[in-house]
Amino acid sequence: MDKNTLIGVSLMMMLMMGYFYFTKTPEAELARQKSYSDSMALVSDKADTLFAANQNTVVNQKETLDTAINQKTFETMGKMGSNIGQEQFSTLSNNNYTITFSSKGGRMAKVKLNNFKRADSTELILFENQQHRWNYQFIADGYAVNTALLNWRLGEKTTNSINYYLDYDSQSYIKQTYTLVADTFRVDYDLQLVGMNNKISTNKSLLTLEWALDAPQQEFDIKAEEQKSTLYYKFIGETPDYISEAKYKSEKLEGKTEWVSFKQQFFNATLISKDKPFEPESKVETKQSKNDSIVKYFSANLDLAYSQLVNEDWKMSFYLGPNHVPSLKKVGYQLDNLVPLGFSLFRWINEYIIIKLFNALRNLTSNYGLVIFLLTLIIKLVLLPLTYKSYKSGAKMKVLKPEIDAIKAKNEGNMQKTQIETMALYKKVGVSPLGGCLPMVLQMPILMSIFFFFPSSFELRQQSFAWAADLSRFDSVLDLNFNIPFYGNHVSLFTLLMTISTFLYTYMNNQITGVSGQMKYIGYIMPVFFLGFFNNYAAGLTYYYFLSNMITFTQQWAIRRFFVDENKILAQMAAFKEKKGKDKKPSMFQQKLEEMARKRGIDPKTGQRKK
Repeated sequence: MDKNTLIGVSLMMMLMMGYFYFTKTPEAELARQKSYSDSMALVSDKADTLFAANQNTVVNQKETLDTAINQKTFETMGKMGSNIGQEQFSTLSNNNYTITFSSKGGRMAKVKLNNFKRADSTELILFENQQHRWNYQFIADGYAVNTALLNWRLGEKTTNSINYYLDYDSQSYIKQTYTLVADTFRVDYDLQLVGMNNKISTNKSLLTLEWALDAPQQEFDIKAEEQKSTLYYKFIGETPDYISEAKYKSEKLEGKTEWVSFKQQFFNATLISKDKPFEPESKVETKQSKNDSIVKYFSANLDLAYSQLVNEDWKMSFYLGPNHVPSLKKVGYQLDNLVPLGFSLFRWINEYIIIKLFNALRNLTSNYGLVIFLLTLIIKLVLLPLTYKSYKSGAKMKVLKPEIDAIKAKNEGNMQKTQIETMALYKKVGVSPLGGCLPMVLQMPILMSIFFFFPSSFELRQQSFAWAADLSRFDSVLDLNFNIPFYGNHVSLFTLLMTISTFLYTYMNNQITGVSGQMKYIGYIMPVFFLGFFNNYAAGLTYYYFLSNMITFTQQWAIRRFFVDENKILAQMAAFKEKKGKDKKPSMFQQKLEEMARKRGIDPKTGQRKK
């Protein structure tokens, strides 16, 4: 250690010793702190005694405070503000859920789904307390009224319905009725205004309904749940639309709106207007949560057309339940669009083929790993003719490769002439260059439909298989203490197996088609991309792709072993070339190439430019 280093270390040690010496608490100060703590404990004990002795006084003071608050409510809301009192709760339940109602605002204060659990195995509460807000805003006798601040009078209650009243006088009132619909996740809702036509005034003949939800976390990964949660809405006569999951924004609804939905990854709260759509200029908004247990903030200001009749009502309905296609279809109104099954053709395949087949297999076994295996096997068997055709075309291309290489060598970089002679060769031997691609293209809709189906499938939620605890989320066999860019902080084994099998699939295809040069290695880039991209995807999806690759290997082995003989193909192609090659009409692709050559002044037969 040199002199300068020694001096530096010594100075640092001296500074540290000085810091501890001057910042330590003196004995006298410790004694003072102990005396203060003892005194505070004594004061606390006396305070408890005084509180117990003077509890009636405290109650009286609280009543005085409540009276002052109620008086303020009366003053700011006029006669409607006289609906004051203690908040009371009532409950309705059926097989699907238990709903707690509050007299404050006449709202649903808590919704518990009886047949589902959160990711931590606790009760699944769709919302509770102030997470759900429900308020009508209007002008009455010149006063701004907010019904969420008022205490509604509990009216008639049965086993499946409950009524709340907000009184103006004995003849005029507002009534809310909630009715649980059996065997569905639907709650019918009626709003009635009786004798309020001369009391409520509004410039635009509108009532404003303010509806908001702070969506609580239900799934294991709140970040993933946030990325799949957003607000949907549907205009009359149009397909549902939504705010992008990646955006937080406010939108003005330009058309008459049939329903608005606060949609989370696997559950949603939807309000449907059954007879009078919400008016244009209504607003919806999503906001980012600042609470660790809240996924997103949703809100909607919905305008109700008000005709100022003596008796006026609005019939609505809530859907409070899972994003489960059959349950949503049962309600109607195109609510099944809340489940992202892909667009156009992909959604059609999912709804009418994949989901029906999946549900049929679920009736055979409760093992979802086996269900996915059977689903994969059936799909691969249906696509087997295309697989066979693609393999056979690849084998033909491999047989032709020496002749194609000879054409390239002969023309020494003349791409135009090489293309023409290559297409002429294809014509003579009866091979289509698209023969291997077309079967693969025809399989793509199924492949993409599956990509949308598994991450959105409510049926896979909390279903385990092998090492995957939940097939609707990624399977982690190793959690990392650090994050790898593009990959993540865990290792998904199904994704790893899928990637390895894709490498093998690429290798086998290269062997079949005889591809060489740079093209030989380009196919290996995609599996590397898959490794990072699918590491955070649902285990059910990567398990399906892994099985699909393995079944494809088996099919190709069987085809090569029992059905495709390369020597026989070579002999057939030679015979075809000799017998029919010269008279065979050029393919459309060949005709296009020849036409392009002529336009450029090139003889399609020789590949030479015309003089």
